Amino acid sequence: MEYMQQLRNGDERGVSPVIGVILMVAIVVILAAVAAVFLTGFADEDVQNAPSFGSDTDYELSERGHITSVTISHASGDTIEASKLSLEVTGAQAVAPDGTSTDVEYTGNSLAAVGTDLSAGDEILLSKSKFTKTSGTFGPNEELDLSNAIVRVVWTKGPEQSNVIFVWDGEEHA
Repeated sequence: MEYMQQLRNGDERGVSPVIGVILMVAIVVILAAVAAVFLTGFADEDVQNAPSFGSDTDYELSERGHITSVTISHASGDTIEASKLSLEVTGAQAVAPDGTSTDVEYTGNSLAAVGTDLSAGDEILLSKSKFTKTSGTFGPNEELDLSNAIVRVVWTKGPEQSNVIFVWDGEEHA
């Protein structure tokens, strides 16, 4: 096969297939470089692991057998900015002496007591004063019951990164 091209003035020149191969390789190298920039650029994002939170828990039982308060102690681990922590409590109830129960919501700020940082030795207390009944206020003889509650301590780095660093399940202790 002859790779010759007739020019307008009648001269013949060789057209090398090597030029086409070189152009193809250059395009592939450029595409690979662009892809590498995007892929490694995403790997360099500021991703921070959740802090270490070694905990101990204690709870109080009422005479009627309800868990009325929970104390979560930060026994060991990292010092954590309190502003990056939140508590989520589900399943808490107010129980009347006759046994009827009403759902309650966690509305308190149990983390305020620890100050700006939560460090080893600090405690988070969940008690009746930190909850509000969905249908009003606690009656004088109603108890907070955390026996079916789940308490989560959530650490939030930013709008796209949060981790549950502690879970307490009341059913395991009731």
